[in-house]
Amino acid sequence: AQMEPNGAVAHVEADKAIIYIPTQVAKVTRDEVAEVLGLETDQVEVQPTYLGGGFGRRLHTPNGKQAALISRAVGAP
Repeated sequence: AQMEPNGAVAHVEADKAIIYIPTQVAKVTRDEVAEVLGLETDQVEVQPTYLGGGFGRRLHTPNGKQAALISRAVGAP
């Protein structure tokens, strides 16, 4: 099990998104967030945070997509 809980912070604007997330696969996270938001991959920036020990749990990050959709809906990070 991972040593810290999953979480993500997203800041989505009309033409770009920044995602702060503990992930071992930033490219996959970027691609998934771009798809769910209808953006190009070069419009999404993923800022991986330091990991405390993912043990594979940081390979699947649906929380990035969730954070992005919430940010878009509320208009704030």
